[in-house]
Amino acid sequence: LKGYETALRVKEKVLVPRIELSVEAQAELDRKLHMIAKGDLVTVIYFHRFAGSDVGEYLQITGKVTRLEPDRRILQIGETSINIEDIYAVNSRQLYLFEYNMNKD
Repeated sequence: LKGYETALRVKEKVLVPRIELSVEAQAELDRKLHMIAKGDLVTVIYFHRFAGSDVGEYLQITGKVTRLEPDRRILQIGETSINIEDIYAVNSRQLYLFEYNMNKD
């Protein structure tokens, strides 16, 4: 049966609608995105929409930023291009150290 295993894997996935971030969460995400640069090692959780559907799944990827184009709303990690509107969270060692130093006092 050609395609049977792929069909089973798709059926096993839990499909969810995209989460709308609050104004505060969006501002925090924008702040973090402005602090990362090409070459930074980051972990991103993002929404991957299934073609022709309003639902999808949340994926996590860790890798080096290979392209960041805020005006085109694109973040690329390795070979994976992510629409900035689909990002739920972003973290990196650089962001952690910055926040640690800001809150150290």
